[in-house]
Amino acid sequence: MPASASSLEVHRLGAGRMLAFGLAVLAGVALVDAAVRGSAGGSSRLTAALVALAVLGASYLLGIRPAVTELPEVVVVRNPLRTWTIPWTSVIEVDRVDVVRVHVDGRSVRCYALPRRGRAPGRRFATLMQGVPGVLPSRNPLDVEKSAGDVAETQDVVERLRTLTASLGTTSVGTTAPVVGHWAPDSLLALASVVVGSVAALTLVLA
Repeated sequence: MPASASSLEVHRLGAGRMLAFGLAVLAGVALVDAAVRGSAGGSSRLTAALVALAVLGASYLLGIRPAVTELPEVVVVRNPLRTWTIPWTSVIEVDRVDVVRVHVDGRSVRCYALPRRGRAPGRRFATLMQGVPGVLPSRNPLDVEKSAGDVAETQDVVERLRTLTASLGTTSVGTTAPVVGHWAPDSLLALASVVVGSVAALTLVLA
């Protein structure tokens, strides 16, 4: 049965998004404080404001912007720097590695907003060393349960996207819109704030 518009979802980061919002709020407060005080704080306050600008941009790029939006004819993947618009009819497969991937003709689009699977190399090494006498304590059973839950959540999203591809890809036959990927203006602006803020702050510190 085709999915109704009301049943379509927007997938975003969970804890990472909340952390990004928290950092963005703190950075915004720092910028407002610097603007109110003006030159009274000297170079140290200017440096703090530039760092806050960089943190604000990075928080938006890495935590707030990423999203996967299900629409009746397309799925829109918003990654930190690029946005992809993919017709359901163009989706060949959906799978997961370190992130969920949507495979289309000739490429795979990585979805940074969707839950990750597995652990980073450093965490994998730590897991291997856990329980070795004198190195690391044994892994907490609650951590094992949480990791299993993360993998299950990721698989649920994969299965959902596969189901939507099967239903909406059939009902939208005749849609000739191509897969479109473009650099997002808001991302480039945020990236510029990260680069400018970081470089300028570093220049002041080293001056």
